[in-house]
Amino acid sequence: MSVRPRDERGAIVVVFAVCLVFVLIPLTALAVDAGNAFQRRREVQSQADLAALAGGAGLPNHSTALDYVAGNLGQNKKIGQVSTAAVSSTTSLNDPLCALRVDGRATVWFINANRVKVCAPGAKVDFGFAGAMGLPDSKTVTAEATVSAGTPGASAEMPFFGVANGCDYGSHLLSQPANVSFDTVTPPNPLALPVTDGANLQQTMTLTGLPTPTYVAQDAVGPAAKITISGNKLASVSRIAFLRGTTLTPQAIEIDKTTSPYTASNGTIDGINVPPSVTSQPGVWWMRVYKPATTTSGSTAQDKKDGWSKETTGGSVNMVPLQVGLDVLSCDGKSDGNFGTLKLPRTSAPSEWVSRNTAQGLESPLSLHVLAGASVASPYCSAAAPGVVVSTATSLQAGTNCVDTDTGLTANDATTGLITGGSDYSGRLDKDTTTGVLQDLGRNGNCGVNKTSSRTSPFGSYLINNDVLSCFMKTGSAPLSTITSSSCTGACVGALDSSIFRSPRFCYAPVLGTKPTSGGSNMYGIVDARPCFITGESPTSSYDAQSTLDATNGLKISNNRVSSIRVIFFNREALPAYGPNVGDYIGVGTPAVQLVK
Repeated sequence: MSVRPRDERGAIVVVFAVCLVFVLIPLTALAVDAGNAFQRRREVQSQADLAALAGGAGLPNHSTALDYVAGNLGQNKKIGQVSTAAVSSTTSLNDPLCALRVDGRATVWFINANRVKVCAPGAKVDFGFAGAMGLPDSKTVTAEATVSAGTPGASAEMPFFGVANGCDYGSHLLSQPANVSFDTVTPPNPLALPVTDGANLQQTMTLTGLPTPTYVAQDAVGPAAKITISGNKLASVSRIAFLRGTTLTPQAIEIDKTTSPYTASNGTIDGINVPPSVTSQPGVWWMRVYKPATTTSGSTAQDKKDGWSKETTGGSVNMVPLQVGLDVLSCDGKSDGNFGTLKLPRTSAPSEWVSRNTAQGLESPLSLHVLAGASVASPYCSAAAPGVVVSTATSLQAGTNCVDTDTGLTANDATTGLITGGSDYSGRLDKDTTTGVLQDLGRNGNCGVNKTSSRTSPFGSYLINNDVLSCFMKTGSAPLSTITSSSCTGACVGALDSSIFRSPRFCYAPVLGTKPTSGGSNMYGIVDARPCFITGESPTSSYDAQSTLDATNGLKISNNRVSSIRVIFFNREALPAYGPNVGDYIGVGTPAVQLVK
C-alpha cells in the first residue's frame, strides 16, 4: 500500500516570507543606508580636497590660507553639515579621519609654513531603516586633506650660494684659486719679511708648475710640507720666495738654500720645505725663485746677473701658485661674488654636512626660504629678530632664512658630494643621463652631450650623469642666453621642460646680499634663490647646435679631486610652474600647490 507525500509548497512560502521580512529587507535597507553614508563621505572628501587646495594658495600666510579654506567650504557646503566655518588649531590631529568638532566647524591645522591639513566639517547622514532595527539612526562622516605649497625642484637645493651683485646669472666657473683667477687672500697680520735685493730679473728662468703636490695642508710639517717646483734653468737657484700676490710685495716669506736645504737641477727644485710662517696662513701663495750672478766662462750676459724669476712670460704669470689648506672653489674673476658653502646642519657629524647636503639634499625638515626684508642694502640677520628662522643640528627648521657660511666650497667636499659619495650614500651625479625628454617634439629623449644617453667618466672608474641644459629647452634652436638674464620676457618665460627637475645636474642656490666674510663672523639673510645647472655648455649653445666651454661638461678633475665646476645660473621664470620633486616653498615665484594626502 503506497503513502502519498505531503504537499510542502505552503511551508516554503512561509519560510520565504519570514526571510524576506527579517533578513533580506533589513539587509537591503542597511545597504541603502551604508551606500548613502559612503556617497556622502566621498562628497565630503572632495570638499576637503578642494578646500585644502584653496588654502594652499594662501600659504605661507596662515591667516590668508584660513580665509581661503572657509570661503571654499562655504561654496561647497554638503547636506548634513551644520557649519562651513573653519578654525585654526595648533594641536596635532592624530585621528586619521579628524576628530569631530562639537560645534561642527572645520579644523585647519598648519603643519608648517608650507603645509596645511583641512579636516572638513562633519556631515550628518540620516538612516531610514537602521533605527527600526535598534541601530543608530544616523552617522556623521568627515574627511581630511593635506596640501603642500612648494617650489618644483626646491628639493635639489645645493649648499653653495651666489651673491646678489656677483655670480648669480649666466655661466660661471667654480675653480681652485691656485689655478685660475681668484679673490685675493690677505693675511690677517702683515708679514714682516720682504723680498730683498735683486732689482734685475732673470730672463732665462721659467717656472712651469708644482707637480708634487699642488697644495699642502694647513700647519703641515715634515714630509707633508715638502714640495717640488718644475721649470727651466733652475740649477743655481739659492733662494725661494712665497708671496701673497703676483707682484713683489712686502707680504712675502723667503727661504735660503743654506738654512733650508733643497736639491736644484735645471728642470726641478726638489725637497722644498714650506716654512711654518706660510703653512700657518691658509689660502693662495705665489712662488718666485732667486738666482745669484755667475762668472762661469761662456755664460750669457743675462746669466751673469743676479735676480728673481720674472713675474710674467709672454703675457702669462710666471709664478707658481701654492694652495695652503683645503682648496676652495670660488667664482672666477669676481671680486664681489664668491661661491661659498652654507653651513646647513644635519644630524650627522659636522664634517659630513657639506658632502651629504650636496649628494642627498637638505635633511628634512630643514628647507630654505627667502627672508622678508633681506637685500643688498640689508644683508645681515639675527636669530633673535622677528620672522627669522635658524636651524641647528638639534633643531632643523622648515623655512630657514638666516644662515652661516664658509667662504668656499672645498674640493674634497665637492668630490665626495658630487662623485664618489660616502660609505652609505652615492654622489649626486652618480646617476644615468636623463632620458624620455620632449618626445612630443620628435627628439630622441637623450640629454647627454651630443644627444647621447651615456655617462661620462672624468674621474677614473666613476661614471657620472652627462646631461646638458640645452636638452631641456622646448625650442631646439633657442640658445641658453635666452634664459640667463635677470629679465625674462617673451621666449624666456616657460622655456624649459618639466623634465629638467629630474636631472641631478639641476640645482637651486640661495643668493645672499653681500659677499660673506670668514665663516662664523656674521649671519646672512637669504635675499633670493636662483635655479642653476652644472654643465660646460656655452651661452650660445642650443639643442640643435651644441657648443661647450670645456671638454668635460663642466666638471674637471685633478689629483683625484674636483678642481673646477662650471655652473649656469638662469632665470626662474624659464622654469615650468609645475613639475616633480616639489620641495617646500622657497619664497620666490608662484608656489605649486599639490595634494600630499
